[in-house]
Amino acid sequence: MSSKKAIFSKTGYIKGKQCLKSLYLYKHHYSQRDPIPAERLKRFSLGSDFGILARKLFPNGKDATPSHVHRYSESLALTKKLIQDGITTIYEAAFLYDGILVYADILTKLNSGWALYEVKSSPKVSNVYQQDLALQFYVIKGSGLDLIHASILHLKEPLTENYKEQEIDSLCQISDFTEYCNESFPSIQNEILEMKILLAGSRIPTIQMGSHCQEPYTCDFIGFCTQQINPPNEGLFKE
Repeated sequence: MSSKKAIFSKTGYIKGKQCLKSLYLYKHHYSQRDPIPAERLKRFSLGSDFGILARKLFPNGKDATPSHVHRYSESLALTKKLIQDGITTIYEAAFLYDGILVYADILTKLNSGWALYEVKSSPKVSNVYQQDLALQFYVIKGSGLDLIHASILHLKEPLTENYKEQEIDSLCQISDFTEYCNESFPSIQNEILEMKILLAGSRIPTIQMGSHCQEPYTCDFIGFCTQQINPPNEGLFKE
């Protein structure tokens, strides 16, 4: 595992896939970000809760979550130590490769290598989920770990209010995307290089607003881009 500084995380990568301007603003003009809607915060909380619950399928693991979100070096060091100590299941294992930082929801040791499980609180496995998993696979395997399987652990059906009272294995299913992850290696490498070149620049990219502002996610910088198009006092009734 590399000790070099992280350039961005999988969140930044997914933003860059959607819009390079969004990635640049996220890294260099974070204060311009729109307020996070309450509904999105609720989804984040649900996803986090379900992620903890899903660990029951892989019990007795060790948690490598850092004491603070910016102290990723703690998690990198702890993850390395846990692997060296022979721990076979790690939650939130941290890896840094090619300037990209990722945290694996669940990493478990098999007889022939390691398996990665990304937990999603949704019945549908979207293309974005697969891209998320493929990036983690790229970073973890690039870090030198013998990673041989990559899967998404997701819901069979939407969660009901009493989901915490149900057996976890009745809620979930596992979809294997190892082949997809292996095939994605070259494209991910090229995309990361493009994003690094972009972030090294001193100017905000010129990208027009369009349907990509809403797909696959609503961009965090719609307010900023709208302001650029319609600056104050530049409308029809400018004095």
